[in-house]
Amino acid sequence: MLRTRIPSSRRPNVRPSCAPVSDGLLNVSHPQSEWLEVARKSRGKRTSAKASRESQAKFSTLLPRIEDPAHIVALDPLTLFYPFSLSAQDREYLAFFPHTSLVQWFGKPWKWASLNYLHSKIAPHSVVVMRMVLAIAAAELESIRYAQQTQSSGEPPRQRDHERWVAGTHHYRIALRGFQSLLVKSRPLSEQEFDEILAAFLLMAIYELHFSADTAGLQVHISGIYTFLRVRGVTFQGTWQQGSNLPVLSQQLLLFIMYIHISIIHQGQAVPSLWERAGHESQLPSILDKLFYASRNVHLSIWQSGYPTQELVDDFSVFRPLELFNECNKFKLLIRDQQLQSAVDADKLAMELADIGNRFQDLIALSQRCDSGLCKRELQTIYYVVAEFHAIELMLHQTICTAKNESCHRRSLDAFMRILKKISADDDSKLGRVFWAMIVTAESISDEDHRQWIQDALQRIRNMGVYKSVTLCAMDKSCGGSVSSNLHNNQYIVGSPH
Repeated sequence: MLRTRIPSSRRPNVRPSCAPVSDGLLNVSHPQSEWLEVARKSRGKRTSAKASRESQAKFSTLLPRIEDPAHIVALDPLTLFYPFSLSAQDREYLAFFPHTSLVQWFGKPWKWASLNYLHSKIAPHSVVVMRMVLAIAAAELESIRYAQQTQSSGEPPRQRDHERWVAGTHHYRIALRGFQSLLVKSRPLSEQEFDEILAAFLLMAIYELHFSADTAGLQVHISGIYTFLRVRGVTFQGTWQQGSNLPVLSQQLLLFIMYIHISIIHQGQAVPSLWERAGHESQLPSILDKLFYASRNVHLSIWQSGYPTQELVDDFSVFRPLELFNECNKFKLLIRDQQLQSAVDADKLAMELADIGNRFQDLIALSQRCDSGLCKRELQTIYYVVAEFHAIELMLHQTICTAKNESCHRRSLDAFMRILKKISADDDSKLGRVFWAMIVTAESISDEDHRQWIQDALQRIRNMGVYKSVTLCAMDKSCGGSVSSNLHNNQYIVGSPH
């Protein structure tokens, strides 16, 4: 009998005070549930219902209601399908979900996004997915309110800092407990069940990435999905109808999970080869390619005849930028593999990266033009992925190449900073799409003006209450500690990141 523990969510130096999930360890008898763990008992006292209601009333006016009231009314009939009733606060979180940073940073705009499909088609029939939607929305909305109150008053609100995490942690832990029942089924899974499980894994990974102090819980979830795929015999060959592959939506969700996994490899995290440890023989870069190309028509597949032609044109317009992003992620894996084998071939890596640059030189050139004439979404996507490419160039120059080419390094750095400023000019919060690039580039910055600009940008993002705890900790190390110092002095976090 396997005995494991559920990873609890944490943020820097503050552990949410929540009721324990269980008095003991959970007995798990199925290999697909090996990764599940029972949360440790909280040593803090549970926030009283009265205090919670008081804090809700006090802070309910801090954030303008940006959601359409008609949209909230439209959600009411869906509660008939929920296995649990939604409180007024839960409905507020549910309505806020389309405005979270997750939705801003992943995939298409909301109306035809895969995340909208999760929200409107999967969550109403899934306790686990609905709880994770509520957990993410609650954690971010309460963080925004806390930051706004701090800014308006000049000091943290009377509400204790950890109380803003209670609602999100509550939903997260319930989701973790319910997830076991999805994984232990021994019969073949339906397309809908695969989509539900992959959706839950993705949302749990996102929650850990955004609201935890380290990557331990995130790695547990990623290892869990890789093990689940092996146990289920998914081979990534053939089609769903042939019984050897995933449904098309599940393939896109898995691709997102793999991108998250790769993003933490180069943040100073000692991330093991989770894919190989799960027993997969196929190489991860080849799987990325298969998932990327297989999920090209995911939106047409899930929305079917209702999907507008204009949205298909939109998908086509951003395909090449996203293809460059996929190539960048494969290159990150190549760097990692050579580093693990202690056989780094700097010249070979430089040639590989130059080849990628040559294949996508049109996008790189467009990213430096102010008069491209492209639509906003297409141009922004190009900015995001070319920033990623330049960051990899800088990482290669700084950490691997022995013969430094200062002029080449300077060109890449200047191009990268120009793109960051273009993104920031539109909306500072959109810099969340290039957090990884900012982290690895910060290590290559010797120019004080560039360094200060990145630190100021991080401060502005933090002031908004958009939390990327793991990323900000890594960025703090890259910037020599000044970011955490500024944030700590302004009391937006408790303690300094580690």
